[in-house]
Amino acid sequence: MASICIASLSAIVFIVFVGIWHIDLFMMDFGVYWRVANGPISSAYEHRASLNFPYPPTMLLWISPLSLLSKGPAYALWIVASVAALVAASRRHLDRSALTLTLIAPPVVYCLLTGQVSVALGALILWSCSVNSRIAAGSALAIAASVKPQLVLMAPLLLAARKDHSAIIWGGIVLISLVLLTVAMFGIETWAAWLGSLDHFRSIVVRNGVLNVTITPASVAVLWHLPPVPFLILGATLGAWIAIYCCDGDPLIRSAAIVTGSLLASPYAVIYDLAALVPFLAWAVARGKIVAVIGYLGGLNIIPLLVTAFELAQVAPAKIETDPQEEASASRESSVID
Repeated sequence: MASICIASLSAIVFIVFVGIWHIDLFMMDFGVYWRVANGPISSAYEHRASLNFPYPPTMLLWISPLSLLSKGPAYALWIVASVAALVAASRRHLDRSALTLTLIAPPVVYCLLTGQVSVALGALILWSCSVNSRIAAGSALAIAASVKPQLVLMAPLLLAARKDHSAIIWGGIVLISLVLLTVAMFGIETWAAWLGSLDHFRSIVVRNGVLNVTITPASVAVLWHLPPVPFLILGATLGAWIAIYCCDGDPLIRSAAIVTGSLLASPYAVIYDLAALVPFLAWAVARGKIVAVIGYLGGLNIIPLLVTAFELAQVAPAKIETDPQEEASASRESSVID
């Protein structure tokens, strides 16, 4: 009960604080999506002083429908769809208190306020770990990779540890198909433009102080003026261990392991990417785990990721205990390509 009270009160304070002092964040990232969707493809990766579009060209496929609506209605629909996806993916794994904590978590509120895509991607990753169809599971992870690959870097490793070769194959097929589709629709030069824009984006991140809200070992190393490569290697090692160690956990644990391991191995991610971890952290908080509150609140740069890794290491062994009939059923489902 204490952990729930602390998390709830802190989340409410955060919501009030953001609503009063950081209303300038409203629709900040969504505005970039809408601008790119309504502009010529050739201008998607042009260099700007701020609010650049750092996503791969496959993201252009998913935001193109935004051109059908004006900015306000499009944002409203975006938020409703994101929340609906989060609730739909989480409700089978969370009780009412944990689901409520999920919806008011600071990373989720921050993500929704700015119009970021991480809430929807977190729901998609959790759903991919819950669904029986290996085609659907692999396809969902491929879609997530086509938007933010840094959230699913460790998905192939976790699937390989589970011997879920069908999901790996179908995920690869879908992702390659999406890449080829963007080449056909937008031209290979769009990919060249994206790659050419990344150095500028990195310089803007440093210049505009975005590093202050980064969460990965490598990006925090840059913030602290340390060489990022050793931290990238260390993070990737820890992330790989988390993915393998948690590979037999339930869907909530596996999705959190994929995201945690991937972010630890990523060169860059920021606070709203923690929204993809909130269902697991809310589950932990609702069960009285005080340390999980630190991760749930999402502050302190890399600390939430380390807290999540710690919580995963604590609960994964206990959560994989299933009866023989359930294990046999799960094994049969994983071996069938729908």
